[in-house]
This record gives sequence, C-alpha cells and structure tokens, in this order.
Amino acid sequence: MTLQEQPRAAGRTGQTPTTVAAAPSRRRRRVTALLEQYGLAFLLVIIVAYFAVDPATRDTFPSSANISVLLASQSVLAIVALGAMIPLIAGEFDLSTGAITALCAVVSAAAMTEHGAGVVVGVMLAVAVGGTMGLLNGVVVCYLRVTSIIATLGTSTLIGGIVSQYTAGASIVGIPAKMTEFGSGELGGLPNAFLVLVGVSLITAYVLHWIPMSRYLSAIGASRQTAILLGIPVVRLTVVSYVLSGVFAGVAAALLVARTGGANPTSGLELTLPALAAVFLGATVVAPGRFNVLGLLIALFFLAALSNGLTLMGAPDYVQAYVNGGALIVGVAFSALLAGRRRGSHAT
Repeated sequence: MTLQEQPRAAGRTGQTPTTVAAAPSRRRRRVTALLEQYGLAFLLVIIVAYFAVDPATRDTFPSSANISVLLASQSVLAIVALGAMIPLIAGEFDLSTGAITALCAVVSAAAMTEHGAGVVVGVMLAVAVGGTMGLLNGVVVCYLRVTSIIATLGTSTLIGGIVSQYTAGASIVGIPAKMTEFGSGELGGLPNAFLVLVGVSLITAYVLHWIPMSRYLSAIGASRQTAILLGIPVVRLTVVSYVLSGVFAGVAAALLVARTGGANPTSGLELTLPALAAVFLGATVVAPGRFNVLGLLIALFFLAALSNGLTLMGAPDYVQAYVNGGALIVGVAFSALLAGRRRGSHAT
C-alpha cells in the first residue's frame, strides 16, 4: 500500500490517523486513572501476599489468630478516623479525636466500675461525652473564631490534663463481664469489633453520599464564602461536623473499653496521628482528591498490615512511627495535588 492509499484505507475502516493515535492515549489515561483509584488496594494485596510467603512471617502473619487480632485492633482506630474525616470534608481539622476517645473511655469505665452503671448506660455516657466535647470544639471554632488546629489542639491538651488528674495515671479495670465478652467475641468467624466497624462505615458512607449534608460540607470545604452566598448554613453544619466527630470518638471509646476490659488514661491519646494518616492517605484512592470511606479503610488496613508484618519480622517499635508519619505527609501532599487537579479540570 502506498502512502497516498493509507488515508483512504483508514477512511474505509472508519478510522483516521488521529483516532488511531488517540486510542493508545485513551488506554494510558484509563490505566492511569485505574492506578490512581486502586493503586493502594493493589499494594495492600502485594504486601499481604509478601508477608504470607516470607520465611520470617509466613507462620504467623496469615494465621487466623493474627488476622482476627488485626481486624479487631484496627476497628477502634478506624472509627476514630471516620469521625475525624467529617470536619476535614468541611475544611476543618480535629486534632482532639484521640484525647476525646481517652476521656470517653475513662468516663464510661468509671461509671461502670465506680458508680454501678450498667453496660448500656456506660456506652451512652461515652457517646454523650464525645458529642459534648465535639460541640465544645464547634462552638470555639465557629463562634469564638479560633483556628480549628489551635482550638482542637488546646482541647486535646486540656482533656489530657483532666484525664491525668482524675486517674492519677492508673488504669480503670473491672468493667462488667458482658462488655468484655462482647469486645473479645466473634460472630461468624469475624470479631465483634470489626462488625461494629462495618456497621459504622456503612452508616457513614450513606450519610456522606446520599443526603444533602455531605454536598453542603464539601461545598464549605471547597469555598466557605461561596457556600455562604449559596445560602448553606455554614456555621451550623460545621458545628454538626465536630459533634459527629466527637460522637464517633465516643463509639470508639466504648469499643476500646470492651476490648481492653477497662480504660488506660493514655490508650486513646496516640490515635490522632494514625487516624489522620489513614484519612489523608485514603483521599488518594477510590475517589482521588476526595475524602471517602472506602479509601480510608483501604489506607488504614494497608498501614496496619505493613506495621504488623514489619513487627513480626522483628522491626523496632519506632518503625511504626515512621510508617504513620510518612503516610501522613504523603497523604496530605497527594490529596492536595489531586484536589487541585480536580478543580483545574472543572474550571476548564
């Protein structure tokens, strides 16, 4: 075929040189989009497979006991992270989630062990205290106009002092057996704590994807001034986001008490950083540039599996700090980059 005949042949097949050249480009874009959406999920599968066959971890990592512990232990952190994600959607930080979890755990455990409260009352107290502390954060941020980072960092520090004073650094133990049985129990081979996480995740996904509040929170996070001009109740919804964050911390605290059989005054304080790391890293997958429930869970269990596998290989404790800190930096950087790309594509 001569060069002159090639365009005519392409025309007969319904393809032009431009469309032929564009096909590989479209395929590359699809592959790139797929990697952006599910790259971290692929990495999770890879590291799980690696630790399952590595000689140093293959006897313990894939065992049902280790998997059960991993799922149950991460459930508390995941619920804290889900709560912390809600103010972030509105463009606000909540650095007090770990401290609120610790406070709610202490209040719940103290009520049951020192004041004779039942399990239901103890759980309700944890949720109520969490919601109240979230309301306090919302009021300070929205009505006293204190920057969210400063306000919630101050709240976290104050709560740490309150917990330390009340407990004198000692753990509270002796909660009712029914609660510990639930915390350590299983249903259908899955830990009860993980099933609670599944329920909370489904409710959160429904709230964030199927009711108008989620769209309003996203609009506030994108541009607070524009949201006000559109008539969105910015102040009220921002306060609600902090209340929900506190409520989630209360649920996590009740689950933490059930799993540990009491309340350690420091057990919740270390949850804030890994929770935020999971939230920001989760915003780079599934719906890149957006905070989302499935992405958060993928990111959280990716970090958990990586830390667990490294620990079983004999890595020092400080490696987990490297993993969480690095994930937070990478997650924030990529979330900002992807969000900027999305706004740019909308603008064009």
